[in-house]
Amino acid sequence: MHIASGNLYGAHRGADWSSSTHTDVAGIQFDIWVDDEQSMSGGTFLI
Repeated sequence: MHIASGNLYGAHRGADWSSSTHTDVAGIQFDIWVDDEQSMSGGTFLI
């Protein structure tokens, strides 16, 4: 799983906004819940 926020390098992607930061999060064996519904368990997508 890779999650990123902040600057998406708009000059390369055509975005009309920018940010002074960019943060990446990468990991394995995540459990992810969205609106009370689990979409990932132990790093495996359930949907």
